[in-house]
Amino acid sequence: MEPELELADLARRIADGEAATRTRTSLIGALAAAGWTQARIATAAGISQQAVSTAINRTSSQALLRIAIRKEIAAGTNPRDSLARWKARTPADPESAAHLATYLADFEAIIAEEEAL
Repeated sequence: MEPELELADLARRIADGEAATRTRTSLIGALAAAGWTQARIATAAGISQQAVSTAINRTSSQALLRIAIRKEIAAGTNPRDSLARWKARTPADPESAAHLATYLADFEAIIAEEEAL
């Protein structure tokens, strides 16, 4: 396979994986809100309870992001300006950088979803 095609295929698979992760996170959040225990969700999803806890926390973060983005749009400001400011931050330690990368990916995805409405 040509390198360009390999890179394009890899980018598509990564994007599909990120979309699947966001969907799973959303579903886990909905199940938790419906009263499912973390143990029950973990068993049903075939993941650890720690992964369920992480997903529930991410769902909460996404909900807060969505509210903030909607407020920015309602105020007539562009949420992509806030995204650019966050992208300019450079955490010193790798763990913070990984958390920021996840946050920014969610931020960007939610902006795109809100713009599509």
